[in-house]
Amino acid sequence: MKIVVFPDIHQTTHWAHALKKIDFDKIDKFLFLGDYFDCWENKWPLQLDNFKMILKFKESMPDRVDVLWGNHDTSYFLGEKCSGFQPHHELDIQEFIM
Repeated sequence: MKIVVFPDIHQTTHWAHALKKIDFDKIDKFLFLGDYFDCWENKWPLQLDNFKMILKFKESMPDRVDVLWGNHDTSYFLGEKCSGFQPHHELDIQEFIM
């Protein structure tokens, strides 16, 4: 089984650029390991837009794409804050991850 793993997204779009170079017929699974938020580079609303693109990618191939939560993501619903936590966007993020 061939798996492509995308760790620590932190709202960068590197994953989307990598997909353009991948032969989908040779890949069995795409695995996102989380940490979709709390990026120092991409500002709001680009962070949320990028996460929405990941969800659309999962919707396009639900059996081949898994989206897991990282510690930065769970901090928005478990109450333990990570570095880069965005309290002013907490409700927006919770809407999409809960």
